[in-house]
This record gives sequence, C-alpha cells and structure tokens, in this order.
Amino acid sequence: MSLINQVLKDLEQRHASEMAVATDNLDGLALAPPLVPSPAKQKVWWLAFLAALVIAAIAGAFWWWQQHQTQRHAVVVPPTKPMTTQIQEKPVTAVPAATVQSPPAPHRVATVSPSKPVTRQAHHTVRPPTVVTHPRVHKQLHIEKIKQADAGAMEKQMVPLRKEQKAEIAYQAAYDQIQLHNTRRAEQQLRQALAMDPRHARARELLAGLLIKQGRWVETAELMQQGVQVLPANLVFLKLYARTLMQMNRDHQAIELLRSHAPTVAQDPDYFALLAALYQRQQNHLAAANTYSQILKLRPDSGIWWVGLGISLEALGKKQQAQQAYARARKTGSLRGDLARYTDNRLLALDAANYPDN
Repeated sequence: MSLINQVLKDLEQRHASEMAVATDNLDGLALAPPLVPSPAKQKVWWLAFLAALVIAAIAGAFWWWQQHQTQRHAVVVPPTKPMTTQIQEKPVTAVPAATVQSPPAPHRVATVSPSKPVTRQAHHTVRPPTVVTHPRVHKQLHIEKIKQADAGAMEKQMVPLRKEQKAEIAYQAAYDQIQLHNTRRAEQQLRQALAMDPRHARARELLAGLLIKQGRWVETAELMQQGVQVLPANLVFLKLYARTLMQMNRDHQAIELLRSHAPTVAQDPDYFALLAALYQRQQNHLAAANTYSQILKLRPDSGIWWVGLGISLEALGKKQQAQQAYARARKTGSLRGDLARYTDNRLLALDAANYPDN
C-alpha cells in the first residue's frame, strides 16, 4: 500500500502545480469557483481506480496462467478427415455408458486445426467417444512400434537361404558356365545343386544332357535312377532313363520301367513311341504295331511313327498294310535323310514283290 500512497501523493502534487499555473494565468478574471472535489473525495476516487486496475491485472494474469495450463495438458486427437477452423454443428453420436455419459441434447462440436492450440471452450465442448491417453504416451508407443518393425525387417534380411534357394542359385551359375563353354565348372555347380536339393528337376536334366554328350552312360543311368526315385511321376526322367538303358542294351529293363510308370496315351504319346521302339527292338512286333496304331490316332502327321508301324507290319507278314503305312509316311513330308531313303526303298521292294496280304 505504500507504493499506492506514493503514487497518489505524486498525482496530487502534479495536480496542485497545474492548478497553480492555471490560476496565475487567469488573474484578474472573475470566475466562478472551480468545480473541484475536495481532497478527501479525490483520494477516495483515485484509490478506487487503482484498486480496479490491480484487480484487472490479477485477473488477466490468472487467465493467462489458466490458458497456458490448458494448452499444456490438452490432447489433440488426430482426425480421420481433414479438419478446418470452421465450427460445424452435428449431434454427438451415442457412446457406451462406460466411456462417456450421453448428453441430454446435441452439443456443438468444434473441429480445430492441428496447427492451433485447443482452448478451454473446445476442451469442454468436445466429448471424444474413446479414452485418450497423454500425447507423450502415444509418442512412446509409436517409437516402440517403429523399433519393432525395424527389428522385424532386420530379422527378415538375416534369415538364411533355404536349400531350395541355394540349389537354384547353383543351377543358374551352371547355366552361365555352359554359355561360356565351361562344362567342367557347370557339372560341378549342377552336382552341388542336386546335393542341396535332389528334387531340382532342371538341374538333373541339364546334368544328364552333359553326361550324354560325353557318352558317360553309366553315370547318366545312375543319375536318372536317383531322379525316378525322388520324382517317380516325372515322365522326362523316365524317358531319359529308358533311353540310357537302351543305349546300354538293357532293353528288358527299359520296357519294364516304362510299363510300370506308364501314363495315359493322350497324356504323353512320345512316351509310348519309345515303348513301341523297344518292343520292336525285342522283335515283339505285335505289341509294337498296336502301340504305333494308338499314338498315330493322336498324331497322324508323324512320319517316323508311320515308318515304325510299316516295319512291324512287314515283319508280321502284312505286306499290303505295311506298304500303305510307308506311303502315309512319305505323304507327311516330314522324313529326311536316311529315313526317307529307307522308306522309298521299302516301297519299291514291296511294290515289286507284290505279295498278297495275309
């Protein structure tokens, strides 16, 4: 209060000096007494005015502190839709009693831009339907999720390759070596691929082709035998194994192999063409002729199969039917080289003999 009293005294002194100057300037004039309140009334008025100023200052400081605390603890919930600074009127949807009590009437919901702080009015009017934790807690949970996601990605990168994947890499490396005409290195890569994955069909086929080119029939037979064991339904392996056995003059074993794993004729006619050739090599011309007749119904434009049928029919003494089979073979236009010349010779021979059909 001493500070207020000092201010009042200064004001009174300043006012008295101003009044003295004004009086000196107005000497000689007959004026009515000035309407100046008594000093006691002036003092009361100034005290009331200063008290009002002090109260307004205290109220403003309290309001500022309260706003600062509201901004500090307010939680802004990220909106699902872009928010604007306009206030939209819409009724608050029903919320379970365990979360928020239902208001008696629709409230005015304020959507606030994330860039502006939330005022106390918005804090009281907005009633979120879910329980919202402190923003620091959300930030910590988000960081933990990111760390977990990063850790998961690291683990995926560090997962070792499976045997099948390693075998595929080795197969691709072998193929590249073949392109470079480095068959020795290619063979090493293919054997490595099969050691990691015995069911890698392409690696086994490619290795069999390399061995056949080098005339390594025993190794090819062993390779194909293992292939049939791991993949008994692989028709390519069965045909390669049967051809290898034919090359080794093991026709009976090849016939037994093909017959025990035979598919349908429509599924693979080439499979039965190989079986018919084996029958023919074993002088079983009846089985060979029947087999050729079945597959030619599916592929009547195969000249070499017509020649095979003609050979078996001629061996069975059916010269006229054999002559017709040779003629069909020539008509296909697919015969070349020695096979074409052989067919022409058989046609001339049969025509000259002119044997009756048995």
